[in-house]
Amino acid sequence: MSNNDTALVGSVSLASDSPIRDEAVSPTDSFIVQAPAGSGKTALLVRRYLNLLTVVRQPEEILAITFTDKAAREMKSRVLKELALQDGIAARVHERSNRLHWDLELYPQRMKIQTIDSFAYSIVQRMPIECQLSLDYQSMEKSDEIYFEAAIEFFEQVLRRGSNTQYATDILALFENNIDHAIDTLANMLSHRQNWIKSVQRVLLAKRAGESEAKIFAQLEATRNSYVNNVIETTRRSIPRAFLER
Repeated sequence: MSNNDTALVGSVSLASDSPIRDEAVSPTDSFIVQAPAGSGKTALLVRRYLNLLTVVRQPEEILAITFTDKAAREMKSRVLKELALQDGIAARVHERSNRLHWDLELYPQRMKIQTIDSFAYSIVQRMPIECQLSLDYQSMEKSDEIYFEAAIEFFEQVLRRGSNTQYATDILALFENNIDHAIDTLANMLSHRQNWIKSVQRVLLAKRAGESEAKIFAQLEATRNSYVNNVIETTRRSIPRAFLER
């Protein structure tokens, strides 16, 4: 297929769904957009963002959230490039910016296009007391250090329980009495706690409710088996069928 043929197919594809695209950028309704890579989702989001700028009182009323810094930078860059055209929807945005004294050309940071992490951090900055944080809090790019420190603190508490040496013995026996291995394992578990925290909570609730240990262990075993089966099934689906049939 030649480049001209490819361009023609692309233009026909865009023309066929242009009514849907026009509807999706309307600021009067909400939409979930699902489309493959390279289909123009970012361009659609940029158009929708610009349309929203024509109806809000302040640009801060619009929040565009991405997963990565790269995606946030790309989207903001594309919005600024569109605004630099000074025609069409960009002209309407500039007219509103001038009338309401937004000064977007001087203060592009007023456009809240950011990652989930930076949005959460901005909330903490505005409400540190409500978030129950000390005034000298710091943000960390990597959470591994926190998990490692938490694991160390846990085992320090375990070993300090001098009145219950059997408790410490039982805990360390799970890790073959290797404290370094125990700390590393717990730190790794904390980084994946979404996989097991609910099961632990159910066990604690069952214990408080007075359920027998046999029933509690049966619940844990069922949870473990379900997790293992899901891992096996996920792995099996990722292996090509031709390889499995050999």
